[in-house]
Amino acid sequence: MLAFAMILCSIAHATAATPVLNGAEHTKSLNPNETYNKIIFTMTSSLSAFGSVAIIVTYFLWRDLRSTTRRILVYISIGDFFATYPSLIIFWTKGYQINSFPCRLQSFITSTAIMWSFFWTTSLAIYLYIALVKRRQDLSEKLMLTFHVVNWCLPILLVGGAWYEGRLGHTNSKSTAGWCWILIDKKEHKKAVIWMLICGKFWEIISYFVNGFLYFYITLKIKKEVLERMHLTSTNSVMIAERGRGKLTLVPLIFVVLRIWGTIRFLLFAFSADPPYLFKKIMLTLQLVGDNAQGITNFILFCVFTEKFKQQIIRVFRICNRRSQAGRLPERGIRTTFSEDTRDNYKSYS
Repeated sequence: MLAFAMILCSIAHATAATPVLNGAEHTKSLNPNETYNKIIFTMTSSLSAFGSVAIIVTYFLWRDLRSTTRRILVYISIGDFFATYPSLIIFWTKGYQINSFPCRLQSFITSTAIMWSFFWTTSLAIYLYIALVKRRQDLSEKLMLTFHVVNWCLPILLVGGAWYEGRLGHTNSKSTAGWCWILIDKKEHKKAVIWMLICGKFWEIISYFVNGFLYFYITLKIKKEVLERMHLTSTNSVMIAERGRGKLTLVPLIFVVLRIWGTIRFLLFAFSADPPYLFKKIMLTLQLVGDNAQGITNFILFCVFTEKFKQQIIRVFRICNRRSQAGRLPERGIRTTFSEDTRDNYKSYS
């Protein structure tokens, strides 16, 4: 996906260097406040906020979901919620149109929250890699303190530094899809790019590679264990293991698919490329969806498609007690597939 982004940027840059008959098309500014963009942004952000809140609430309501991996997912959801909700408010109040205090405040909250989400997503990959691949459950638990210090504090310090230097503000929709982020000044293009890297894009690009690498090895480990112990486990256990492996494969893929559009727009801005207006409109709409959909995608992947979550829903509505009892049977099969110290981490994904 990153290679695809670089190819798109190269094409766009080449297009910008080629004279066109209709020069006004290139100078026309983007308008994220168009009706269809407002509808898309409102729906996506609202669903994402709902999904993030649902993950957080169900974690505290249902003890069966209180594993370490699920707790990390709660931290990711906190970041996802504050990354979308303030942007939704500033978008509808049109506060992004001026460099006001609400605009800078929204930029601070949103930028910090997005980095929280990046950091905790990468921490989840590191945690699972150490626990499942390296078999060091003790070490993975000890790392949680380090994760908390780095993941919560570093984003606040970095974005706080940007606010102190007066770098937060209106972007003219050149690198975001309407919300405030790093102030874009024509005279200080390089400084804007540097602060964009510091306050999000560097960590985003690093997350692509780190998450992809770690989840690749985690899924290989699960596949190897399933093959080695297949003759000792039930069919249900094998099916659950394969389903869990499939989910872990989707984690980095979904992350890249959602975030890549904002990365492409950042690269275009960084290299001063001016692609055709239609291309820019499409990329802005894709960023509207991708940058604000992490919360709802996490809810669907790790709640709606998780057996333990569905069991809890069945219990809440008192539907089909027999099905609820049968839903707990696969958990016994997992014990023969994975060791005791990593079983709880894996079950969060099955």
